[in-house]
Amino acid sequence: MIKELSKYHDQWINYATKICGNHQDAQDLVHDMYLKMYDIDKEVNHSYIYCVIKNLFLDQYRKNKVKEKTVFYQEEYTEQNEEIDFTAAYEDSLKELKSYKQLIVNFSTKDGVNNFARQSGISRATIIRIRNEFKTILCQKVKDLEIQSQN
Repeated sequence: MIKELSKYHDQWINYATKICGNHQDAQDLVHDMYLKMYDIDKEVNHSYIYCVIKNLFLDQYRKNKVKEKTVFYQEEYTEQNEEIDFTAAYEDSLKELKSYKQLIVNFSTKDGVNNFARQSGISRATIIRIRNEFKTILCQKVKDLEIQSQN
């Protein structure tokens, strides 16, 4: 399969270069395509390969976008709010929930939502709803602390 695909290596590189605009990144995409196609036993056509390369590019693009936003947010947020005690905001927010919701937030944070749902028998949707309720309260507490620290 890989030998057959490698006959069209230049075509794959040209296509990948067109979509990502960088020859080095294009080579990485094509190598990733070869890795993805290594385990496939069935015969595939060229359009399938083009879709695989495009999807690999889109996956990489999305990961980079999320990483850029996360790094920017963390840098901006920590620079502006070094003096705010987030632990107090977390604990105050947790106290506003009913006791069973506090336990759900604590355990699902420690164990992960899926693991906690499996172990506790509580539906994943319920856990997420309670965590979102907590996040809303926590965001408001942090905003209040930011306003206080600016004054």
